[in-house]
Amino acid sequence: MLQGFSVVMGGLFISLWISGCGAVRTVPSLYVSDSPKMFSGTRLNLRTLAGEHRISEKFELNPPRYPLIDLPFSLAADMLLLPVTGPAGTYEWLFEP
Repeated sequence: MLQGFSVVMGGLFISLWISGCGAVRTVPSLYVSDSPKMFSGTRLNLRTLAGEHRISEKFELNPPRYPLIDLPFSLAADMLLLPVTGPAGTYEWLFEP
């Protein structure tokens, strides 16, 4: 069990070190109106993989260098950040015109 944990932590560290976690990099944009809120790191990686060119306009940051490596870690981080990003996204959806 300890060996599996160390492999996961090592993979997480390498992913964050190589490309910068998309979820962590998009959290500061929570307070910017019209920015992606929930699962923003996962969405950033998926749009990068799809070849969209306007990513830097929507997310206000450069896309990750290795989005396929970063995708599972961003998904996990986005799920952990859901208690923070969920209320921000819901508030914007309900109260912002």
